[in-house]
Amino acid sequence: MKQKSEVPQEFRERLRTLRREAGYTLQTLADKLNAEYGASINKGMLSKYENGLNMPTAGTLYCLRLLLSVPKDYLLGKSNEKYVSERLGSGEYISVSVPVYTTKSGTNHPDESVVELLPKSMLAGGREFFGLKITGNRLAPRFANGDVIIFERRRKASKNSVCAVSIGRAAAILCTVINKREGKQIIPLDPALEPSFYSTAQIKELPVHIQGEAISLRRRNV
Repeated sequence: MKQKSEVPQEFRERLRTLRREAGYTLQTLADKLNAEYGASINKGMLSKYENGLNMPTAGTLYCLRLLLSVPKDYLLGKSNEKYVSERLGSGEYISVSVPVYTTKSGTNHPDESVVELLPKSMLAGGREFFGLKITGNRLAPRFANGDVIIFERRRKASKNSVCAVSIGRAAAILCTVINKREGKQIIPLDPALEPSFYSTAQIKELPVHIQGEAISLRRRNV
């Protein structure tokens, strides 16, 4: 086992910060790594990384940086470039842009002035992504004005995850979704909005549509 002093402080702090910014607990991050990349990680191991008791293997480090959408050198504290596109030896970019919306419904168009990049490898298996740009400070301190949240398109919500959910023709709201036997409990992150329960029949009729699950937060200090 590596001693705490051998694990870079920048790595420990950035891993913890990136995890929290993306809305993961230690358990949900471990579950995500295992489900998406076939890792064999538990929350105790992640806690040891964040507290400097162990350094992840090269393979685990690779999965972490892909899931958290940052370059390896940024995660390790060797660079402050958080949003750079990586290159292959041939000079070919291996990152792709994803559409970013200010509001999201079936008829909205992405904001062409905002460009967010994801590693091309994340699109394996037909995975699709989009971004939502936060306007205003009603979701502070968790999300601030100007933040861009990257979502993976999904129809089902993981436990404790942040989702973009549209109800009827209204724009999507950020919320958590609790699955019940008779339907779903929708809990908005905006404190001005009340939680609501929708039966299975209402989910189909309105409809209540989970557009995606948050996987990463992009915050730029301005």
